[in-house]
Amino acid sequence: MIDDTSLETVRTMRPEPGATMAHVEFTRDGARALVSTWQEEGAVIVCDAKILEEITHLPMRKSSGKYNE
Repeated sequence: MIDDTSLETVRTMRPEPGATMAHVEFTRDGARALVSTWQEEGAVIVCDAKILEEITHLPMRKSSGKYNE
């Protein structure tokens, strides 16, 4: 995660050891970050965008797509 004011890296997300993160999207209001792990037993991980903590873990097979529309 990059601070939009200082452009410094404030946190590196590693939701699952060895997982490939396909992409991160934010909800329309910016309150949640949606992290997609792309693997056979993957997931979409929903994080609070302010405190950068996981809210829920949604298991999915090779999750990728457009989630914030």
